[in-house]
Amino acid sequence: MPTTVLAAIACGALSALLFLLVLTGSPGAVLLGYLTALPLFLTGLATGVRAVLVATAAAAVAVAVVAGGLLPPLLFLAFSGAPALLGVHQA
Repeated sequence: MPTTVLAAIACGALSALLFLLVLTGSPGAVLLGYLTALPLFLTGLATGVRAVLVATAAAAVAVAVVAGGLLPPLLFLAFSGAPALLGVHQA
C-alpha cells in the first residue's frame, strides 16, 4: 500500500477514536469530540480528496464495528465526514 493510503487510514482511525470518546461521557472527552473532523481535514488538505475518502471510509467502518448499529456511522458521516469532504473539495 502506498504511504498516502496508510496515512489516510491512520487519520481515519484517529478521527474514529475522537468520535467514540464521546461515548465515555467524560467532560474532557466531549470537548475532544469537537476535534473529530480535524484529522480528516489535515489528511485531505495535505494529500487530496481521495485521501479524505479513504480516511472517512476507514473511520466509518471503525465506528460501525465499535459502536454497533447503523446510526453512529451515519452520524459520523453527516457531522464529520461530509464537511471534511466538502471543505477539502472546495479548497
